[in-house]
Amino acid sequence: MNNKLIGFLLGSLFVSTTAFSANPLGKYLSELDVFEDISGRNIEVYQDVTLRLNPLQDSNQEYPIICESDIPEEFVKMSEAKKFFKKLKSHPIYTENELTFEEFMNDYFYITNEDGSEKFSNFPCEIQATPELSKLYFCLDGNYRYVSQFEEYGPDALSCTDCPELCDKNCKKSKTVVKERLVRTRYGYYRVLDEKNKKEHSFGKNNIYKDFRNTLLSRTTIEDADDYIDKKNCIKITLIDRVPPSIENGLPKLGEKDSTYTCSSCDYYKTENFDIKDDVESVVYAKFTFGRFDECPKEGEKLVDKEDWGTEEKIVKIDHRNETNSSKKNYFNDVVRFNEPFDGYIRYSVFAKERNPKGEGNVNPSVAKIEYNQPDIGYGYSEAGDLGNTIDTAKDWPEKNDLPDINEIGYNTGLIRVSDNDRPNIIIRITNTQTNEQMFFPPCFGHNDIKISNSSKYKAVSGKFQTNQDDYNFFVSSLDDAYNHEKITKNKDSNPYFTIYSIDDSNLKTNGSLAERLLLNGDPKFIKENVRVEDYYFSDKDRDGINIVNDNNSILKNGSLGKSLGTFSKMAVLFENSGAFQFKTGVEYKLDVWTDDNVKWTNIGSENAGEDNILERPKVYETGIKSGFIKLDLHDEKLNKEIKVDPKKSINGGILFTLEDSINRNHDIKTVEELEANEFPSVTVYAEDFSGLTRELKLFLRVNDKKLNLKALD
Repeated sequence: MNNKLIGFLLGSLFVSTTAFSANPLGKYLSELDVFEDISGRNIEVYQDVTLRLNPLQDSNQEYPIICESDIPEEFVKMSEAKKFFKKLKSHPIYTENELTFEEFMNDYFYITNEDGSEKFSNFPCEIQATPELSKLYFCLDGNYRYVSQFEEYGPDALSCTDCPELCDKNCKKSKTVVKERLVRTRYGYYRVLDEKNKKEHSFGKNNIYKDFRNTLLSRTTIEDADDYIDKKNCIKITLIDRVPPSIENGLPKLGEKDSTYTCSSCDYYKTENFDIKDDVESVVYAKFTFGRFDECPKEGEKLVDKEDWGTEEKIVKIDHRNETNSSKKNYFNDVVRFNEPFDGYIRYSVFAKERNPKGEGNVNPSVAKIEYNQPDIGYGYSEAGDLGNTIDTAKDWPEKNDLPDINEIGYNTGLIRVSDNDRPNIIIRITNTQTNEQMFFPPCFGHNDIKISNSSKYKAVSGKFQTNQDDYNFFVSSLDDAYNHEKITKNKDSNPYFTIYSIDDSNLKTNGSLAERLLLNGDPKFIKENVRVEDYYFSDKDRDGINIVNDNNSILKNGSLGKSLGTFSKMAVLFENSGAFQFKTGVEYKLDVWTDDNVKWTNIGSENAGEDNILERPKVYETGIKSGFIKLDLHDEKLNKEIKVDPKKSINGGILFTLEDSINRNHDIKTVEELEANEFPSVTVYAEDFSGLTRELKLFLRVNDKKLNLKALD
């Protein structure tokens, strides 16, 4: 915070030596110890201390009040007159009535803020120098009378031995001296009194003032004090800020048990409604720090051992000067991204610093709310202790760290609930065992076209995340253009090798009509956004933290729509044999399924999760899949097969089967029910992750007509 210079204007105070001689009252007031325990004219105080103004604190101090009744009416000795002259030179306030200095201060001397809307008086007084008082003035009302300076005059009378008070040549108070002598007679000695004699005077310099009051007042000038007030001169006090920014709102009770955000794994998340502000500064910098977990812990390893606060720097500038929308005033709406592939809690702290992220400025060390004007409790930061609220006891704010260097847990910390919102991934692969040709559904990506770095396979040996890319690359190693998602969605003239009969997802925006669903089968954009393997690297929210909505008015921000959000939760599809791969009777096929989920571990102990149920040693899932099944339905009890998905394997299946039916099926199929009624063979894959999210895919197989095969042989 910028130091604020506050001018305290002592009405008639002049700060130069020359001015003092012209204004003795100013000199006198400038030399008073107006503030407790302060010396000098340039004062540095913290903005929140209490200033004690007490010109009366010295009980032995002579104060600048001359009452007319205090001046003797008759003659005054020279020694007493000298005291009056000295007093008049330094104490120029004149009053005809009895007036104490305290009464004078309360009547004529006051403190006001800059616009004069509030006045403070009554002495001694206390004023808290809060930032709202940008300037304070010490003012003297001009309605008192001022004794102008005059030349000191000498005594106009003298005193003598016989007349010690007042005397002149016609002194009538001289004493008569009578001498005695002894006279001898024949009768003896007798006492005889001689004539009375007057003692002669010995005159010196005048040392008595006759008619002192009238003579004194006639030689002085009594003027109104307004003529001596100069508002250009003031005592300057530098206010030093020691109050950190305040962090409020956003969470119900920052740092307490219900201080929990809920966000999604690997998503951009907008942290809303943090009210971060400063009592004076308009520019504040805020930073989130997170106790991130970058890898899955080993079995039995304590979670806290893996908590790392050294996250990448995340600082947001909040400049209140540029705010135009009052509804968004002071709010810290930063966007963070949680790439942690786990389900559970991460601790966080919010720090705020005024002025600059580096250098000067006070830091809020993640204290929920600053209690303004309460330095005695350290503004709610108990580590600070009592900062003192007087000039002699005040201590500086202890937290001055550079914001970029803070990567740690704060004084108070909340919780971020990172929840898994990504469904398990499923890819069905069927291989012709005779030709080794393969088909895939849903459309896949080449091994270099998709990032699975956030979806990883837990290796019990190392106890760390290892990339699952090798498993995926092996599974799609024979992928050709007919099943490559990128190739299909880039070619507007090509027809897909499948027809969608039902697709279900809460984020999918269609009117649900049969005509629309069939129409969308030929729409590369729809296929790109809804029929695909989910890439967990991409967020369900845009970089502003706003949900991506799949509708006709949506804007594909950062290309993530469909890569995460648009994928299906449940789908029924017919394989159409329109590609190079065809299903034929009498041919052996092998069914394999790749399943995986990006969330591989959790630090939550049960479904009723909460801070009290955070696990010290988290649970680990090798593939992220809790359960699932693969079901092959050939409409023949002897041929039907079903196996459970092994959660420790990302590739399951190895199911061999042969299509031996001879049913002539209707080609004009419009509903899932018609597919079932016509006994189309099908593969159903269901997977559930440890967060309870599911994905189900049912792939019907169109088998090549047996009569067409025979015709081809002829």
